[in-house]
Parts: sequence; C-alpha cells; structure tokens
Amino acid sequence: MMKVTRSRFVGGLAAAFAASAQPAAAAALSTVDPVAPARGTPAEALAWLRAGNERFRAGGMRRLPAPSAKYPQRPWAVVFCCADTRVATEIVFDSLHFGDLFVCRTAGEVSNPEVVGSIEYAVAEFHAPFVLVLGHSSCGACDAAVATFDGGPIPPASIVSVVNAIAPAVSRVPRDDPERLRKVIEVNAALTAASLATSPILKAALANGTLRVASGYHDLASGRVSIHV
Repeated sequence: MMKVTRSRFVGGLAAAFAASAQPAAAAALSTVDPVAPARGTPAEALAWLRAGNERFRAGGMRRLPAPSAKYPQRPWAVVFCCADTRVATEIVFDSLHFGDLFVCRTAGEVSNPEVVGSIEYAVAEFHAPFVLVLGHSSCGACDAAVATFDGGPIPPASIVSVVNAIAPAVSRVPRDDPERLRKVIEVNAALTAASLATSPILKAALANGTLRVASGYHDLASGRVSIHV
C-alpha cells in the first residue's frame, strides 16, 4: 500500500488553504470533464427551471404520481453519489415513484458530518435497508485529486478540501497503474462506505441485519452500475 507522500496533502494544510485564496489557475483542474460555454444567463436558467416544473405538473416526460406530502418516506435505499450533472440517480435506477430513493450528493462523494447525519436519519427514521456509495467514471473531483497529488496546482478556495478528502484513495493506487483513475474512484467510494459503516446508527443496523452498506461504480458510457457487496 502506498502512503500519502505529497506534502500538500499532509501537514501544511494552512498553506494549502492560504493558497486557495489565490485566483484559480489557468489550467483546468480535471482533464476528464468535457467543458463548454455557459448554457445561458441566470434569467434564462430561472425560466428553464420554472418551465420544467410546469411540464412536471402537467404530466412531464414520465408518468409519476401527483406530488403529495402524504407519501411516507420508505426508501429502498440511500444513495450517496457525486454531484456531477451526468449522474442522475433516479433515472439510472429507473425510480418511478416518490419515496423510492434517499439521495445525497457531493463532489467526489466527499463526506462530512451533515452528509453522515442525513444518511443516519434515513436509516433511523425511514428504515432504509441499503446504503450505496456510488462513484462514477470520468469523475472530475477524483481526477483533480490525482493531478494535485502528482504535483499540479492546488485548487482554489474550498475546492482544495474536496481533493484533500480524496487524497487517501489516490495514495492507495500506484501511479503506473493503467486503470489508475478508475481504481481511485472505486477506492474512494469504498473508503467512504467503510467510514459510514462505523456510524453508531448504521453500525447498530448492520449488526441486527436490517442494513447493508456497499460501494459501487457507475459507468457513464454504458449506464451500468456495478455494486460491490
């Protein structure tokens, strides 16, 4: 197992956060994320959101039950996945009803107390029987963590905290591995799942057999989700 060797990821975090206050570097943080100009103005985005909601209320593109606060929250699973716009959890799992999935999202599935608390709530209050931490191909957050680990510029502002959280996964995959990024993504999801399993609430549910915690990998090209149990 490789150890974290880059000083930017161990100790000296004060310097890293100080550097994050500087303007963003000209170089892209990730080379696997396709980039494009902004889709529209803020006003156009607001109009798009409102129009989409009106379509939904009129029947939308999929047949869904009418919105109602009376629906009980009885999710099949908690899915903790990336905030990447291409990761559409309810679509990938063909969820057709409200209440099917309890979804939490952050870049690179980076956990924090608020995320853990949300997942604990879903297990304790809604009796979710499965928790899935789902990584995905071409994850820009993981790619940026690899680039920073290898000596690239430290990302600006709070983005540095995202890549720093993924660093333990990067350190576990050899640099010369031909599938390095994929393995970093999978290891990152697995480490997060293992950490969640130590939560007192999840640990108790695991012990009594009412919960299973696993990690997975979503291939964006094929749509296939591999769940590692």
